[in-house]
Amino acid sequence: MVKINRGRLTISANIVLTASLMTRTFTFGFIMMSILMKVNNDILNEDVIKIIDMEILAGMPLGTTVKYVVFSFIGVFVLELVSGIFGIWGAIGRKKRILAVNVLMSSIMIIVYLINIVNLSIIYNKKTDLNDTLSNYTSAYQATILYNKHYISYTYWEKTFPNFLKKLGCQNSYPEIYHCGSVYVQKLDTYLEIYIGIIVTCIVCQIVTIVAAEYTFRKLEFKEKKPNISENKYYLLLSLKHGIFRSLIIFIKENWNRSKVVVASVLLKVASLTAGVGLLGLGLTLLGDEFINNSSLKHIFYKLQFHNYYFYDILVGLAAASVVLGTATSTVAVLGLVGSWKKSPIVLVTSTALSMVLHVPRIIAVAFWIFFIAKINGGMKFQLWLQQLGYFNAGVGNEITTKWNDMIMTLQILDSAEYNAYSSFDYFGGCGGYKTETCADVILFKTKMFVGWFLSIVLLQIVLEIIGFVFVSKEYLVIMLTKSAENPTGATLNAKSVIFRKMFKEIKSFCVSNWKRSKISLVHFFSLGCLFVSSELEVELMKQFNSTNGGYDYSDKSATRDWSSSLSWNTLFVQAECCGVGPRIESSFTSTYWYLYGDRSAGQRIPVQCCISQTDVFPYSTRKDSNCTTSMLDGYYRSQVNYLNLLL
Repeated sequence: MVKINRGRLTISANIVLTASLMTRTFTFGFIMMSILMKVNNDILNEDVIKIIDMEILAGMPLGTTVKYVVFSFIGVFVLELVSGIFGIWGAIGRKKRILAVNVLMSSIMIIVYLINIVNLSIIYNKKTDLNDTLSNYTSAYQATILYNKHYISYTYWEKTFPNFLKKLGCQNSYPEIYHCGSVYVQKLDTYLEIYIGIIVTCIVCQIVTIVAAEYTFRKLEFKEKKPNISENKYYLLLSLKHGIFRSLIIFIKENWNRSKVVVASVLLKVASLTAGVGLLGLGLTLLGDEFINNSSLKHIFYKLQFHNYYFYDILVGLAAASVVLGTATSTVAVLGLVGSWKKSPIVLVTSTALSMVLHVPRIIAVAFWIFFIAKINGGMKFQLWLQQLGYFNAGVGNEITTKWNDMIMTLQILDSAEYNAYSSFDYFGGCGGYKTETCADVILFKTKMFVGWFLSIVLLQIVLEIIGFVFVSKEYLVIMLTKSAENPTGATLNAKSVIFRKMFKEIKSFCVSNWKRSKISLVHFFSLGCLFVSSELEVELMKQFNSTNGGYDYSDKSATRDWSSSLSWNTLFVQAECCGVGPRIESSFTSTYWYLYGDRSAGQRIPVQCCISQTDVFPYSTRKDSNCTTSMLDGYYRSQVNYLNLLL
C-alpha cells in the first residue's frame, strides 16, 4: 500500500483524480448531444414538438418532456463540473472537508442519474404509442386536403404539420406520410440509447470516486490521530473507526446528546430551506410552463380580467411571488443555519428578525391568492364565453379563431386519439357547445394546481417559522449560557437573553398605539373619499358618454379599430357586468345579425349586451335593437349600475 508522503499522491488519490476526469469527460457528451440535436433541428424543432405533444406520456406531453430532459442535462454537466473540482482539490490538497463535500455531491449525482434513467426508460418504453396518435392526426390532415374540410386548425394544416414532415425528412404523400411516426421513434431511440449509455458510465465513475475519496479520507484521518501503529491494527481501525460517514454519524450523535433543542432548531431550519427551494422551483416551473410561454394562450389570457387584473398578469405575478418568496426564505434559512453552526447570537437574531419581516408578505400573499382564486373560479367560464362569442365572424377565421384553436391543441382539450374527434372541427376548433366549458375546466385545474401548491408551501413556511422561533429562542439561550459559563459576568446573559422579548414588546406597543390613534381618522377619511369619488365619477361618466367628440357611438362601431372609445365603453359594460349578463347569453349572440353577418353590415342587429338596456328586464332572446339608439329604461343602467359597480 502506498503511504501518504509529502509531495506524492497515493493510489487512492490518483483514483479520485482519474475517476473525476473521466466523469467530466463523459458528461461533456451531454453538451455535445444537445448541440447535435439542435443542429439537426429534428426532434427539438418547435413545430415537431407541437405535433408530438399530442401524445401524453405519464401526464406529460411527449415532445415538451423530451426537450426539458435534453436541456436538463446541461445542468447535470454543470453539477458534475463542480463536483469534479472538489474531488481534484481534495485529492491534491489532502483536505478532508473538501473530500467529504466531494463524496456528498457524488452521492447526489448518483440520485440525479437514477431519476434520469427512470424518466428516459418511461419515454423509451412508451414512445411506440405515438404511432397510433400520429396516424389518426395524419388521417385528419389528409381529409382536410382532399375534401377541403377544416378537420384540423388552419395554422396546423398550413404550416405546423407540413413543417413537422419536412424536419423529420418525411414525404408529404400517401402512404409515406403515415410512416413519419416511425421515423421520429427511430431518431428518439438513437438519442435515448446514447444518453442511457453515458449515464450508466457516469454512475460507475461516481461509485469509484466515492470509494476512493472515502479511502483517502480515512488514511488522512488515521495519519493525524495514530501515526505509529502496527500494520494490522492500521487496517482494522481504518475499517471501523474512521471515514466520512462514520464521522458524520459521530457528529450527529454528539450534538444530539449535547442539546436536543439545538438539533430540533437546525432541523426546522433545514425544513424551511427545503420549503423555500420548493417555492422557488414552483415559480421557475410556472415561468417555463405553456401558460406563460405560449403566445396563443397569452393572447387569450390578456383578454380575461378578474378584479381589473389581466389573467396573464396574475399568472406572472404568481410566478414572481414564488421566486421572490422562495429566494428570500432560502436565504434566511441559510443565514439561520450559519448562526447555529458558528454559534453566533447576532446571526441568529438577524435571521429571526428577517423571518418575522417575511411573515408580512407571506400573509398578504396568502390572502391575495385566496381572494383571486375565488374570483377566477367564479368568472372563468363567463370570461371565456364572451371571448368565444364576441369575436366570432361567421364564414371566415380571424385572429381569435387561430388563437382559440391553438389553445385547444395546446391544452389537449380534445380526444386527439380518435379520428371522429376531428370531424367536428370548425373555425373555432370543434367540440360543439362544450369547447368553452372544457377549456375553462382545464385552465381552472392548472391554475388551482399552481395556486394550491403556492398556498400550501407558504402556509407550511409560516407554521415552520412560528415553531422554529420557539426553538431558536431556546437555542439562543443555550448559546448565551455557554458563553456565560466561559465568561461568567452575568450581565451579558441578562442583557442579551431578553432581546426577543424586548423586540416583540416594542413592535406590539408601536402597532397598538398607532392603530388606536388612526382607526377613527381612517374611517372618516374613507367615508369622505367615497362621497367625493361617487359624485365626481358620476359626473365624468355622463360627460364622456354624452360627448359628441370621442364619446360613445354605440356598439355597431365597437369592433372597428378606429372607434376605440366605443370599444372601451362596451368593455366597461361587460367587465362591470352592468348589462348583458344573463343566462341566455349564447342565444343573444346567435340570434342577431351582428353574429351572423359581421359587425359592419347594413341593417345589423346588435346584441343587447352593448345596448342601453337591462337584461333582468329585457332578456337577450326577447329584445334587441337595430343599432342601439333606442333608449330603454333611460338612465337606469348609467346612474345605478355602472357607476356603482365601479365604486365596488
